[in-house]
Formats: sequence, C-alpha cells, structure tokens
Amino acid sequence: MPEDMGRGKNKTRSKARTTSARAAALIRGAFFGVILWSWAGTVWAATYYVAPTGSDSNPGTAALPWKTPHKPKTVLVAGDTVYFRQGDYVITNHISIGGNSGTSTAPITYTSYPGEKARIVYDRRSVPTDLTTVQIMWIVRDYLIFDGLGFYQTPESRSVFTSTGVFFGGVIIYGASNVIVRNCSVDNVAGSGIKAGGSTRNILVEGNTVTGTYAHGFYFGGADGVWRNNRIDGGRGSSNAQGIQIQWAGTTRNKVYGNVVINGQASGVVFSGLISDNEVFNNIFINCGYKAAGGYGVVLNYWHQDGAIGPGNKFYNNTILGKRPNSALIATKDGQNVDTFNNIFRPDASTPVGGAAGFLIRNNLFFNATNVPSGNLTGDPHLANPLGQDALAAKISAGSAAMDKAVAGAPMKDFFGTSRPQGAGSDLGAHEYVSGGSTANPPPNKPRGLRQ
Repeated sequence: MPEDMGRGKNKTRSKARTTSARAAALIRGAFFGVILWSWAGTVWAATYYVAPTGSDSNPGTAALPWKTPHKPKTVLVAGDTVYFRQGDYVITNHISIGGNSGTSTAPITYTSYPGEKARIVYDRRSVPTDLTTVQIMWIVRDYLIFDGLGFYQTPESRSVFTSTGVFFGGVIIYGASNVIVRNCSVDNVAGSGIKAGGSTRNILVEGNTVTGTYAHGFYFGGADGVWRNNRIDGGRGSSNAQGIQIQWAGTTRNKVYGNVVINGQASGVVFSGLISDNEVFNNIFINCGYKAAGGYGVVLNYWHQDGAIGPGNKFYNNTILGKRPNSALIATKDGQNVDTFNNIFRPDASTPVGGAAGFLIRNNLFFNATNVPSGNLTGDPHLANPLGQDALAAKISAGSAAMDKAVAGAPMKDFFGTSRPQGAGSDLGAHEYVSGGSTANPPPNKPRGLRQ
C-alpha cells in the first residue's frame, strides 16, 4: 500500500499557531529568506524552493533550496507554496503526496518557478514488489494544486514495466477532493497518464499535455470532476490504449470538454460500467481507433466492465476526424444509457457506424460512413482539414452540412469559445461557424468550450 494510504485523516498542524510560534517563525523566515504572510490573522503561509543543486537538509529557501521532490510534503501546510526550479529531478521511488491537506481558502501549491520548467523523471530499472507504488506521483490529500510540472519515465524504465506486463501510472489521484492538476505534462509512462479513482471528488484537470503513454491518456472515476482543455496524443501506446476511459461504479457528474484526443490506439473515449450523468462534449478526436483490431479499433466504446452503464450519460457536439478506425466508428456492448447526439463523424475512408439494437444515437452527421442509423444525417461537414493534426482542422466552413442542424442541448459556447448559435440554429460538432470569417484559436490552456 502506498505511503500514507489507510491512515485516516492527516494530522495537520493547528491553523492557529501561538503568538510565540508565529514570532519565532517570522524570525526564522527573515533570517533564511522564506516568505511568510498571514491569512485573516490566523494562518502563516510560507514559500519554499526546490532545485537540482539543493539539499534536503537545507531550510528550503531561495538561497538554500531543498533537493528532492519527496521533501516538500513533510513540511508544507495549508497555504504554503513550493517552487521547483528549472531542471530534471530523477527519482527511483514514487512520490506519495500525503502529509497535510490544504483548505478551500488556503490550498497547498506545487509549481514550477515562473518562466521555468521542472521535470520529475522516474528511472527505476526494476519492478517494485509493492505494485501499488508503480506511479510517478500518488495524491491522497485535499485542496492541492499542481501547476506547470513535467512527469517523465525514461525509456529504460518504461521497457522494464511494459516487458513484464506491469502497468505504470503518471499522476494518480486517489480518494482526494478539490485537487487541481494544471498545465502539466506527462510523457512516456508505461501505463495511464493521469488517473483518478476511489472517492475522488471535485477535481480539475486542465491545460495538460499527455503524450506517449502505453495505456490510456486519462483513466478516471469519482464524482463532480472537470477534465478540460487538455491534449492527449497516444501515438506510442499499446493496441489497448484508450484516449479517455470513464470507469467504475459510482462515477458520476463528471464533465469532459475542450480536449483534443489524437491517436488513441484502441478508441477515443470509453464509457464503461456503472457510471451515470457524465458528459463528454466540445472535444475533437483525431485518428482514434485506427490501430487496434477486434472489438477495439473504434472512436467510441460503450462497455460494461463492472455492470451495465448507468443512466444520464451524454456524448454530444464532438467532432471526429482523421484516419478511419480499424473496426467501426462505435462499439456498443451496452449503449442504451449514453445519449449520442449533435456530433460530426468524418473518417477519411468508408467506415461502418457500428452500434447495436437499442443504442441511443440521434441527430449526428456522418460522412464516409455506412449503415447510418435512422434519425441521423449524412453529408459533408466541410472540415478545414480532414487529415489535420490539431483543433483548427475540425473547423467547419461555408456550405457545411452541419450548419444550424443541432437539436436542443448544444453547449452555449463551442470549443473555441464562440457563443452558440451564430445562425438560425447551433451547428453540429465542436465548432460554431461564424459567417464572414472563423474564430481564432484560443490562447494555450485558457478555458474554452464552457457550458455556461
């Protein structure tokens, strides 16, 4: 069991420190250069530093930083921030973020120093005996922010895990609430990129780049999470690698939007098991399912690994383009409870739609597709670049069969932040066409596609 799991609530320091303790802390801070301030006169917060040239016996100041990413969790309390300076931090054991939680008004923040990029590099060359530790970072505390950090597994380490069939993880959030993972990168891990499970609630995963994972880009459960404005590229994944998989009983009310998912080897997105009221909208899926064979090799997969899919799930106003999937556009072991509507499906070659009896699919636009179910549309969406590799490729142009065709339920804004509708009605897919010109691509990592 990873460190700190199963130990109950963390033993946080008292928020209201005594006057003498505060005075002593202030004196130490002034001497060592640790920045301290107060919240409402009751909480002292500090800023610490980590650098590849530091030492964990140092006080963690700008001048005398710590060295390892394992050190901060032993010190930080609510309101504290730790800055990681530029460079690689090589580790051979996972980082378990136990210790103290933050609070709603005073989260604990782990971040790269402004203008710099810190990267945590996992380089273990043997599989640990405790398989619950096979990840770079394990997060089990509440009100934490991780901003602008890199997570990378070396090729030598990745090979050890993939050759023995042990799936690894990049960043795993387990049983925690109110955690933010923002503007981070996860690359080359021998498993899933960012994963959430257990009783995880109210997490925000935004503006991240996940590349080269052996398994799924995102693999998550929990409740009331938001996964938005990320880019996932599964080009180095196994044939069973999904772009996004929503899984596990009790997973509910999560929203997934504004993401670009490219090269999902087995599929773009999977709804699986006893999940309910999850929404996937305003995303762009490119080249998904083109590699895997058999029951995989699809863009959408509606599965029931731990029971029939629960009610209230939706997949709507997404755009699917690029290489044709290897099997079909959609696989439905159990698709009655995923309402699939207002999407554009535009593979580069003829592809069967797939699906099964009772599958809830309506008012989608299909091009280069066979066996299109009744209640859906066929025609050319006139995408900007049907074989493109970025979000701009999914924009529709004048004369598109998708224009003004959406039924009720379209998001109030599109992937690019344009208000809907711009014409007589909202458009199908992730982009809302603007007459006389198209919207500009949004700045990197800025919220877009909001359902306001």
